[in-house]
Amino acid sequence: MNLKNTLIRIATPAVYSGAAFLILLVGIRTLLLTTDEGFGTIGKFTLGAILFEFFLLLLYAWTIYIQTDKEAIITPEIKNINFKPLKDDINNLEKSMNQISGNLKEIQNEFVRQQDDIRVHTKTLESINTNLETLRSEELKKQISEQIKEILENALHQSHKG
Repeated sequence: MNLKNTLIRIATPAVYSGAAFLILLVGIRTLLLTTDEGFGTIGKFTLGAILFEFFLLLLYAWTIYIQTDKEAIITPEIKNINFKPLKDDINNLEKSMNQISGNLKEIQNEFVRQQDDIRVHTKTLESINTNLETLRSEELKKQISEQIKEILENALHQSHKG
């Protein structure tokens, strides 16, 4: 017989028995202080409830006290449970979680590579945009020069004719 189990088997009923007597004493004291003219119907029901709770706690304490250590520790049904399938499922779950974790790391690395590619493409597009603006500016200057040249040539021809 295990000393710890024996102490629990003795101490727990003692605590419940003490609680039963405390409930009985406090309940009767309170009942006597609140009734001035004697016990009415509610007083009788209250006293009955206090006594009923007292006996229930004593019964529960006695049930715990007479329980044997074998009954308190473990039942044979629990001893015979086969946990191997559960362990196998837990191992499979752990393998799956590790695989998912590895896949998530690969996805994260791919996102980082794509982010780097996007930065390179963004810089290239900015360079192309700058070049296009420069080209557009030079082409605009060229067209303005041609227009001015044409206007001046027309003005010169007009002045020679007239």
